[in-house]
Amino acid sequence: MQGHTKEAIQFIQDYQQDLGINNNFLHAKGFALACSGKTENAKKVWTDAVRMDPDNKLCKQAIKKLNKQEEAKQKGNDFLKSSNFAQAINQYTEGIELDPHNSFMVSQLLNNRAAAKMKQKNLSSALDDCNKAIERNPKYARAYLRRGDIKKEMGNKTEAIVDFKKAHELDPELGADSRYASEQKQQ
Repeated sequence: MQGHTKEAIQFIQDYQQDLGINNNFLHAKGFALACSGKTENAKKVWTDAVRMDPDNKLCKQAIKKLNKQEEAKQKGNDFLKSSNFAQAINQYTEGIELDPHNSFMVSQLLNNRAAAKMKQKNLSSALDDCNKAIERNPKYARAYLRRGDIKKEMGNKTEAIVDFKKAHELDPELGADSRYASEQKQQ
């Protein structure tokens, strides 16, 4: 499903009338929503499915898994804020391993893990995480911004500028344009 989330959501909308109470269909609908970043909508689909069929194990497990991923992300963020980078990395890794197929959440976890690794000056590994985040979600502006910061710190200013431009193109509100302009002046 990676890279085809919009098509999956459209398919689901097209066939919802015919398959509306099918457990597998409702699970897939929630998963497509989760992979597109609509986690609250996904949880609602799964919760409604469990209400209709209390024995719906697929949807129960999906809710539990997504909640655990969000919890791992929040714990990781808390550790990152308190400069406990090793614990932050552990939490982000745990979140990734809980459901490696949820491309939206995994891209965020990878990007956050890259931030922790960057703080540890493990730039090569941080760069790998950013590359993986972008591979999973090519429209994730924050991953391009972070990758640009890493490349800049590694001394590759030309490639950093490319990433800052891409981040700005994807999300003009992110502030990547100021980093891009700063790097342009220094060259």
